[in-house]
This record gives sequence, C-alpha cells and structure tokens, in this order.
Amino acid sequence: MNGLGTSISSVIADLVDCVCVALETDGAGPTCWCGFYPGSQVSWDYCGECSGGSCGMGYVRLVNAYRSEDMLNPDLNTRCASPLTLQLAVGAIRCIPVADDDGRLPDPESMWESSLAVLADMAALFVAADCCPGEHILGEYTPVGPQGGCAGGEWTVWVSL
Repeated sequence: MNGLGTSISSVIADLVDCVCVALETDGAGPTCWCGFYPGSQVSWDYCGECSGGSCGMGYVRLVNAYRSEDMLNPDLNTRCASPLTLQLAVGAIRCIPVADDDGRLPDPESMWESSLAVLADMAALFVAADCCPGEHILGEYTPVGPQGGCAGGEWTVWVSL
C-alpha cells in the first residue's frame, strides 16, 4: 500500500476503534459486529441478535473523498495542491421491538427502552467522532430505519489527510 493508502487506512482504523469502544462503554452496549464497512450503505443483515444478548452493529463507512483545504468544500483544478478529504459516516443500528407472529404490536415500554438505546448510541458516536485523535469536523446525525427490526443512525465526519 502506498503512503496515501496507509494514511487512509490508519485514519479509518483509528476511527473504527473509537466507535467500537464508545458504543460498548458509553452507548447501548456491545454490538454483534463493529468495523469498517465498504459501500454506500451498510448491510442490515449485520444487525441481529448474537451471543451474550447483544444486538446490532457499529460501523464506519466511506461516503466520498475529494481534495479540499477546508474539508467541507471540494477544491477544483488544484492538482496536487490540496489535501485529500474523506467524508465518513460513523453509525450504529440496534434491534428494536416488532410485532409478534400474531400481529400484536410491541408494548410502549419496550419501544421506549429501545429508543433510549438508540439515543445512547447517538451520544456515544458523537463523543467517539468528536474526540478521536486527528483533525475532524463533525456534521449532522441522521436517523436510519426502521428496517427488518432494526433502527439507529449515523453522524457525518470529515477528515483531512
């Protein structure tokens, strides 16, 4: 891997570590899977129940990359002059209650508890993205789901290399 590739993988690896630790210690608890996920969306198949009563996934994914001096606005026609900026998403999705086999809706208390878990993850991801080493700009949080008995959200983070 060349120097830039090593820098990219190092920045992403650091952010993955911050996200996974924060979800476990400050969020809703351990996830079944936590890591870097390629593509424009994460696979919701990774959100499910696993051993130890855990459910869900934590992730970092690449949204896009471009040259930029200020991280937020792409620089055009600056060949080799501007640093590379990565726009990343840091997120978590967790299991939420769904209707049972007889079509009965989950009780409000169960939905409240799962909603609080999603909010705990939102706060943990905020701290992870904002306090992880390196130069970052933290953007907005976007809720995702529900889909297939899971819901959560992700923060946008800009990182300059």
